[in-house]
Amino acid sequence: MVGVRCSFKLLYAIVVLILLHMNNPCIGCSERERQALLALKQGLVADYGDPFPSWGREAQNKDCCEWDGVHCSNQTGHVVKLELHGVQGKISPKLIELQHLEYLDLSGNNFSRSQIPDFIGIRAI
Repeated sequence: MVGVRCSFKLLYAIVVLILLHMNNPCIGCSERERQALLALKQGLVADYGDPFPSWGREAQNKDCCEWDGVHCSNQTGHVVKLELHGVQGKISPKLIELQHLEYLDLSGNNFSRSQIPDFIGIRAI
């Protein structure tokens, strides 16, 4: 009887852990979105150096949902919002790979010598 009770408690603990993990998934961005963001970073510069130091290829910077200015969906892990401030340069056409992007904030930037890609529908808020 004691063995059955211990087995039941162990099974109960495992089920609880699985349910907790399902309610709080750790979903990171896809490799495709990560590569698109890294391509975007390559074309941008700032007066003060690297505009996005948290964006990187290193293992500790692999999840682009943790990068500054990048916001991902809690349900899917897709990049849904980008806030890019204080930069200049060229916007990479790879930005189109962020197919779930709903909000792009390019305020406070200097793109006077480059053309914003046609696929970005500019609208003032």
